[in-house]
Amino acid sequence: MSKTMLNKLYLIIVLFLVSHTTFAQLTWTKDVAPILYKNCASCHREGGIGAFSIEKYAKAYELRYAIKYAVDTRHMPPFPPDVSYQHYANERVLTSAQIKTIGDWVNQGAVEGQANLLPTFPAAPMGSQVGKPDLVLRAPTYKIKETNDTYRCFVVPTKLVTGKFLSGMEVIPGNRQVVHHVLVYSDSTGASLPLDAKDPEPGYVNFGGPGISNAPLVGAWVPGSTTTLLPPNMGIRLPPKGYLIVQVHYPAGVTGKTDSTKINLFFTKNNTGIRQVYTIPILNHSSNMTDGPLFIPKNTVKKFHEKYKLLQEISLISVGPHMHLIGRSMKVAAVKPSGDTIRLINIPNWDFHWQGSYSFRKILRIPAASDLVSEAVYDNTMMNPWNPSNPPKDVKLGEATTDEMMLTYFTVLPYQKGDENISLETTTSANELPSLASEGYSAIVYPNPTSNNIVLELDAPLPNHFDLNIYNNQGRFERVLLLNENISTGKNAFSLNISDLPTGLYHIQLVDDSGRTIYTKFVKQ
Repeated sequence: MSKTMLNKLYLIIVLFLVSHTTFAQLTWTKDVAPILYKNCASCHREGGIGAFSIEKYAKAYELRYAIKYAVDTRHMPPFPPDVSYQHYANERVLTSAQIKTIGDWVNQGAVEGQANLLPTFPAAPMGSQVGKPDLVLRAPTYKIKETNDTYRCFVVPTKLVTGKFLSGMEVIPGNRQVVHHVLVYSDSTGASLPLDAKDPEPGYVNFGGPGISNAPLVGAWVPGSTTTLLPPNMGIRLPPKGYLIVQVHYPAGVTGKTDSTKINLFFTKNNTGIRQVYTIPILNHSSNMTDGPLFIPKNTVKKFHEKYKLLQEISLISVGPHMHLIGRSMKVAAVKPSGDTIRLINIPNWDFHWQGSYSFRKILRIPAASDLVSEAVYDNTMMNPWNPSNPPKDVKLGEATTDEMMLTYFTVLPYQKGDENISLETTTSANELPSLASEGYSAIVYPNPTSNNIVLELDAPLPNHFDLNIYNNQGRFERVLLLNENISTGKNAFSLNISDLPTGLYHIQLVDDSGRTIYTKFVKQ
């Protein structure tokens, strides 16, 4: 047989195989909704900050190409750090397989599928997702008057008689439809009060920061973020008789809406023997820029660098870069005395509207004499879609909307042996959470040990609803198995599949919307 005939025969065989190959039909109810409900529903729900709700198939079908584009480009869900550079606790990132599933579903015609396979749409977060807070503070009620983006700083007295150590902070937006993100600063001197007094409305407007010096950042929130509490015996000190500056970003188009955002504070169980944690802009434009000053002439793209040599060994908990609207990218690392590099964060596409602080999966040990270094790129041309000036104007260092900054906040404490083994992914509280056992609730699991399935039996004296979380024996959060599940009076039984968990001891946490909890455990064989 000639070579030409062999090639033709090969082509016929390939075409036959392709034409007779069956592809699994992807559907909304079975394949796509579970991905979007888990990763996108915190914003894309009725009354949420997202532009539309993904609860119903009809809307997802209507916007299927926009959804595909948003996940293909990794614009959604919003998580600016490059996770190929470094990983973080509680990442909001879709896997390549999940992105492919969504894309293939669209390409196959975006079929709805069987209604009985659709998971329950996650309920909006209610109360605390961590536990009972030790102190609840609330920003003044504010009816939004601005028509454009505004960054309003509310001054809230803590009324602490003595200093306390903060184990964690949880931001609860008063109106999730209008709160885009929140930054919380500590003011120990009351320097923010005159700024508040000058504005006839509650709080005052300031872009890029609290508008005063010596006000450390102590917390941040963006939609979809998870509250992470510090490990036991670590805390951020809040001074007595101090204030929190709660800076809320309200986006354009929410004029006339009302908000009163709440802050839940969790203190360390003890107030003595606590290792103090500091959040400091160690890399900053004021003292360690190597090629400054920070000035970006109009119609130019400029790169700047900062460098700081550590005087002592540190344990690094989280990192948070900060720029304004001209900034396009920032990369931060630690270079050890040996020359080895510890990657900290890379944000290749800076977006001021999605900034935050990012905790590592485990505490990072950074040796003494290491150099903390950062590199930032600024684009002051019309190619930058966020440029606030048209035509571009010279941009200098400052706190105004049209100014720029180059800061990196580090949440640190002096290193102690073993810190690098401490996980930061647990969401359990450093305090003892309130228990439901004393109110007559009881929970058991059977069979125990087990390999594939368990039955959770909850005996409830009163109707309630719960989330069910699983933690491993090191306290690391594994997953949510039930969300806002209704519980009736008497015995309630739930069959749960745990076949994909590795072998080991696990803890089940049932928590209602007030933070009250009950625990049980099982062994996976």
